Amino acid sequence: MPEFNHLSDMEGGASHYSPAVPEVYPFLADLLDELAVVFDGDTIHIGCDEVTLGADGLRSSAMLRDVGAPAVYREHVRKVAELAQRHWRRVLFFAEWADTRYRPAVHGSDEDIAALRDAGLSFVNWNYYDDYAEDYFPYLHRLQRHGVDQVISTGVWTWRQLFPSYTQTWRTLPVLTRLAHAEGVTDCITTAWNDTRDCFRELHYLNYAVAAEHHWNAASQREQDAFLGEWAVQFFGTPVPALVDAYRWLGDLNRLAFEAGRHDHRYPREANWRPIAAHALFWNYPVPGSGSGVDAARSRETADWARALHAAVAAAPAPPRNAALQPLLQYELRRAAWLFDSVVFNAKAEHGAAAKLAEPLRERLRELAVDFRPLWLASNIPQGLEGIDERFSKLIGMYDNAAAEPLDWDGTWGPARRMQTGAHPM
Repeated sequence: MPEFNHLSDMEGGASHYSPAVPEVYPFLADLLDELAVVFDGDTIHIGCDEVTLGADGLRSSAMLRDVGAPAVYREHVRKVAELAQRHWRRVLFFAEWADTRYRPAVHGSDEDIAALRDAGLSFVNWNYYDDYAEDYFPYLHRLQRHGVDQVISTGVWTWRQLFPSYTQTWRTLPVLTRLAHAEGVTDCITTAWNDTRDCFRELHYLNYAVAAEHHWNAASQREQDAFLGEWAVQFFGTPVPALVDAYRWLGDLNRLAFEAGRHDHRYPREANWRPIAAHALFWNYPVPGSGSGVDAARSRETADWARALHAAVAAAPAPPRNAALQPLLQYELRRAAWLFDSVVFNAKAEHGAAAKLAEPLRERLRELAVDFRPLWLASNIPQGLEGIDERFSKLIGMYDNAAAEPLDWDGTWGPARRMQTGAHPM
């Protein structure tokens, strides 16, 4: 909000709160006072993650030259914690600042860790995609060695997802919960990183339940499909085979998209984007002739499977609990069917064949755009919906262009043929 830019570390622009602006702390004190009126718990999370200090032209640049970035960051967090401690017994912050894996821009020493420990802060150790204990152990063990009050944050990967990845959550999340259990860390926060706002909130609940199961029973092993069936009975109030089948299939959508569209030009090649394959294929620029016949054949079968699941979910009686998820699952299966049909479109190089396929794809995309809005507004906050509207409009326009004049693909892939949804290359 421009009216608060005087508190920013960037002169005249938006940035993090500046530790060099004295008015920041009375402002944050007022903000925390307001929060304390509405929230009566004993814990608050003040964030303070992903901060970059030291860029040219920041108001804090002189402070950094005098004492260094870790000291500036440490003192800011300490001051905010003091303000929060007037209302809350326990103050949490994201402690990637102490993480040795990612080498963050502001990296604290052992002495810095001890200083914030002694200031009464609880360190939150987050992650949501690493596969091996050695990815987590040095950081978690370092904090334990210093005797800090530690919380693990088992984030569920919903960033750039069309549907929360049940299979990835089941594979990666237990790595952290088991290690935390072995190290004696007993507290856990589970979050969904839904930055791109593709995932309906209610569809995260299964993965939250997976996180709870693995944290509460970290020493034991559960069978994935058995847990899904047990959860569905509790969540929907009755056995619902069609809904369970839809969850299981959609929760594996990224693998299905990769296997059916790995030669499609929309699937990026320059990095391992397999965890977001479905998002990449759905939102990126269509170019007829850039896919393969093998992918097209596989996609036809997969799209037909999505349609069969959609028919089964639509025909299932409404469950006694959480019936609002049934239309969400139907929508996601329609979107998945469209995705795989778009892979077939990308394998058609001839102008006539591509144009013939483009028109129904474009019309179904319009229907998906129209139907997304009320489903989203029924289950989420309205902020950010305009970004989804814009992406749908842009993609519909791309199919208009592809139907009229298919591009020749020269075998190279690059940002010029990508949906541009922000600074990130995706």
